[in-house]
Amino acid sequence: MYRLSGAAVLLLAGCGTEMEVTTESEPEQAPQEHDSVYGSMDGETETWVWPEAGSLDPIRNTEYEEGMGDAFQDGFMGAHGITHPDEEVEISGVTVPWEGSVRYRLTERTEELELVEVIEETTTTDDSFAASLPEKDTMYIISAETLDDEGNVTDTFAGSAAVPPQEANAELSVEENAGGYVLQLENRGPTELFFGLQYHVEEAENGDWERTLDHAFEDIGLTLPPGDTYEQELDLDGVGSGEFRITKDFSVNGTDIEERLGVYGTRD
Repeated sequence: MYRLSGAAVLLLAGCGTEMEVTTESEPEQAPQEHDSVYGSMDGETETWVWPEAGSLDPIRNTEYEEGMGDAFQDGFMGAHGITHPDEEVEISGVTVPWEGSVRYRLTERTEELELVEVIEETTTTDDSFAASLPEKDTMYIISAETLDDEGNVTDTFAGSAAVPPQEANAELSVEENAGGYVLQLENRGPTELFFGLQYHVEEAENGDWERTLDHAFEDIGLTLPPGDTYEQELDLDGVGSGEFRITKDFSVNGTDIEERLGVYGTRD
């Protein structure tokens, strides 16, 4: 769901002209294609389990027995990290003990990594295992335990997989400070936002938007936790008279959310 934020007007004075930035009024010469708000900025900041659970060890902070890791060396691959619901997670390349086996499990966890439910479990001599995550935003652990011929655990791998809520609540705005003007991206949660340094400045020309400033930005990725606001100094030198917009992209790991937010202004 998308909505426009309430009126927010800022007069930017520079180079002998006045510039008005607003997140509400619609430009006359070009269509308003991007809102300043994604989701909703109403209510308190929300969070989900990954920030807490992501700092915990899926073996040391659970019921699993810690091993030497010898069964999970060259060629081994194990799932870990933030992922989409219904996505397949897998383990491959396990060194299966001679006359032994491997017990694979996919389990649902709390934010403290406490066991909620065993979703799938199998004991086999196969060196790989795959399972689909449920459509539920929470924590999971996928594990492999090598067993000797008497069923005793000889080594263990466990990786946490997190499915975030399929939503975001964020707002783009411009504020004035002592040194100039700042682009702000606020995250109201419940998920982390992922973005870069890049933003775009475009001017309304002949009923469309034309790129007016082409800044060079360092290619790095940034994350913004729920409850935080990212600030970035704006360079608006070269913006001519008339209507313009500033846009910035963000995405959310583990979802299909890829969004461009925009704030609009005029310059006399």
